[in-house]
Amino acid sequence: MLPEHLKSLFRAARWAASSYNEQPWRHIVATRDDPEVFDQLLSYPVEANQAWARFAPVLAVGIAKRTFARNGAPNRVALHDLGAATARRRSPLLSLDLRTSRL
Repeated sequence: MLPEHLKSLFRAARWAASSYNEQPWRHIVATRDDPEVFDQLLSYPVEANQAWARFAPVLAVGIAKRTFARNGAPNRVALHDLGAATARRRSPLLSLDLRTSRL
């Protein structure tokens, strides 16, 4: 995957709506250019998913902070916001004729 394509995916995620515009998500991304990080991310899915994910050119893990930065209160919709960002991140793939799969 070209670096500019990968960047466009995460630019799209940045525009997802979130509670109080908190954007509580972060993505950990590994490409085959960094085999150590790629192998580390590949170790997290169950074996059945590792069997096919090992052929992917890129692996990404989405995480969410479950408290608000502004006041430390619980952010009960942080995972929903992560889902919205993930959906936005996936949209540009169609125009690039690329595919994604969630684990």
